[in-house]
Amino acid sequence: MKTIGLHTSFWLVCSAIIAIIYIPAIVQQGMFLDGVTYAAISKNLSHGIGTWWKPSYTATFNSEFYGHPPFFFILQSFFFALLGDSFIVERIFSFIMLLCTICGIIVVWREYTKPYNLQAYAWLPVLLWIIIPDIIWTFSNNLLETAISPLVLFSIYFFIKSIHSKTLLFIALGSICLWIAYGIKGPVALFPLSFFIIHSILFKQLTISKAIRNTIITFSFVCILFILLCLIEPRFVHSFTTYHSIQVFAALRGNNEITVSWRGAILVNLFISLLPLFVITIVFLFIQKIRTKQIVKKRTHNQVFLFFILLFVSGSLPLVITLKQRIFYAVPSYSFITIACALLLVHSIPTLSVKSRHITAIIGIIGVCFGICFTIYTNNTYKKDAVLLQDIATIHTHIPPHTIIGCTQELARNWKLLAYLQRFASISITDTRKDLPYIIVEKHKDFQNSEYKPYILLQTLNVYKK
Repeated sequence: MKTIGLHTSFWLVCSAIIAIIYIPAIVQQGMFLDGVTYAAISKNLSHGIGTWWKPSYTATFNSEFYGHPPFFFILQSFFFALLGDSFIVERIFSFIMLLCTICGIIVVWREYTKPYNLQAYAWLPVLLWIIIPDIIWTFSNNLLETAISPLVLFSIYFFIKSIHSKTLLFIALGSICLWIAYGIKGPVALFPLSFFIIHSILFKQLTISKAIRNTIITFSFVCILFILLCLIEPRFVHSFTTYHSIQVFAALRGNNEITVSWRGAILVNLFISLLPLFVITIVFLFIQKIRTKQIVKKRTHNQVFLFFILLFVSGSLPLVITLKQRIFYAVPSYSFITIACALLLVHSIPTLSVKSRHITAIIGIIGVCFGICFTIYTNNTYKKDAVLLQDIATIHTHIPPHTIIGCTQELARNWKLLAYLQRFASISITDTRKDLPYIIVEKHKDFQNSEYKPYILLQTLNVYKK
């Protein structure tokens, strides 16, 4: 039997985790509200409803959507145009973003560990990253952070390459990544701009003046790209300025959605979310200390460790600026804290015997097979909102798309119903018009109107028709 290497064994373990946790999510229905909303907007774009610079959510609510910059919806609309309207389309998009992020972690890890001959351990930060609960949840729910995560990693990679380059090519490539990331989520995606300053302070490969110059050049590239876009497509100006007005500036003034009572809440939540990662790191370091009587310390390793810690901080700490905080906003910075922890753990990895490597590989292969079987078994099942989704599927078979349905005041503010109806039936609801052919009410409500007769009796809703 051919000997299986240590690294191959653990790559199989990573593949097993992806197969068991992430792939089944592709074929299961039900999703977090924000992800359904983004998918509905992207699907509308693919059908010519709204434009790139004026996306549309529903005919009656946010018919012009400026809650986020449009790049995410533009990218995802290509997937809908190519693959159709199936519920798996946005999940396939998220899974591809997952794979792109893993590639980003690998290339950044290899670039920084090349001097220490640790490139082959790239599976370690990947393994630590894919088991973080916030990563699992985010990449299963079609959030904007799924697309930002690979972009910030590849921007860092290009900036690393630029340090030893005599041209601006790599700075330009990194700037393009940041430009796209900003066009997806706005200012929070620009934290890789801190790269050159941090790198200069820690590694002394750049003078501070050159680091500042490169930062200014990078920011200028991003600005120039947006200016060119505005010149080529003037309608983008309105989209861009409206987004900043209703989201960015409103959040800074505290006039936007408030999700926490104090700005430091995100730091506490970050610590709690990453606690399993910290525990794993501390436990393995403790085991190493017992085994070797010391913890391997190298000044160069400490510098690289601190470098990635500071990148993580630069991506998460600015979230304290506003009271609109959710833990998944920090997900794009998680890859850097996992690389930092992997740097601490890499010398704790035991040299497995041939038998142990074979057992590890077999466990990985069995895990992949189990994941595939579990995916087949759970195909087209419901992860959440099963009853509501079944009701909407029935409505979709009886009422044509692009219909506006009347509803009660309570249902008009049922954001999940509104999102699912638009995503899967292309139906909008409103409580302000009384001349509509259909009206939808909660099943438990007694609806009395001589103009309407019962049309579809569902599990949680009833639809009446004139």
